[in-house]
Amino acid sequence: MGHTVSTTKNGGELDTLEPVTKPIIAAWILTGMALIGIPLLHLVSALVAGLLVYELVSLLAPIIE
Repeated sequence: MGHTVSTTKNGGELDTLEPVTKPIIAAWILTGMALIGIPLLHLVSALVAGLLVYELVSLLAPIIE
């Protein structure tokens, strides 16, 4: 395909360029479709609840370990 994606390190320096593959393009398309479909299917509250649970688990995991 010839396309590349640049990534940055924590300091903001450019890292090596990674090629954009077909699975990456498919993932972006599916993500876009999901973001469009969530409000159309009235799933915003479910999305917010899922993100809240994800955040709570990530905050509590170090304490539980």
